[in-house]
Amino acid sequence: IYAIGQNIAAGEAFAGVTIEGNKIITQDFQTSKAHIFAAGDATNGGSTVVQAVKEAKLAATAMLKFLAD
Repeated sequence: IYAIGQNIAAGEAFAGVTIEGNKIITQDFQTSKAHIFAAGDATNGGSTVVQAVKEAKLAATAMLKFLAD
């Protein structure tokens, strides 16, 4: 899990992840790279702390569902 702040430092860790502008593109918090999830500033380009925490909780739920399937 990377804590990358409001800017994506695209590098080797993000190889295979679709990034448009300053946002990681996700579908139900899953990136285009298998088994990699993203939320918060990385996907919305920077918002409030409350929004980031909300997205983190939703992403955690999506991860649990992914692992259960």
